[in-house]
Amino acid sequence: MSEKPDKNAVYISKAPLYAYENYAMTLLQRVGTAKIMARGDNVKRAILVVHLLIHKFAGVHIMDEHTGVVELEDDRPPREDDTRPPTTGPRTRLVSVYEATLAYEQPSGAKSEQ
Repeated sequence: MSEKPDKNAVYISKAPLYAYENYAMTLLQRVGTAKIMARGDNVKRAILVVHLLIHKFAGVHIMDEHTGVVELEDDRPPREDDTRPPTTGPRTRLVSVYEATLAYEQPSGAKSEQ
């Protein structure tokens, strides 16, 4: 991946959900938007984080949401317990991806922290 990491993105992996929730809410309050991104088995955790933020904090909503599949090359050697037939060269695999852009509008009547 030669792309630069997005400074307003939260990449979901195996950390506790509250860590992603706190970081995303910090981005939303400072910048106004946050991008929640995940691949593979972490897609369901990303969707959970998005819905936690929407239901927990007034003013958070989804601006844009995408799901899809990417093809990745896996050039690691096969494990000893791998039952698949041997292949020559890198193997490719399909991996699901999820990306949601959240926006935050401070509810009317709330005090500004500035």
